[in-house]
Amino acid sequence: MGLAKRGKCRRKCPLSTHGKRCECPKDYTYYVEFRVIDDGKTLALAQDVAGSRVKRWATRTSNKTLARQQEALIKIELM
Repeated sequence: MGLAKRGKCRRKCPLSTHGKRCECPKDYTYYVEFRVIDDGKTLALAQDVAGSRVKRWATRTSNKTLARQQEALIKIELM
């Protein structure tokens, strides 16, 4: 898991607002992904455990260094 990079349409064209692929330039942001176990109150970090799922947090930055710092903070909270 870790960091993932995803792009969104800069122009907000009609194709992208309906979830279709468009050829417009993209704005890329980083997301942090981890496998977690949810017991209803808290999330805990999991490593290939049955019943775990992938949880994604948006970093809202295109800077990889800042995204890695946020990844470390989220991972510490999960541990």
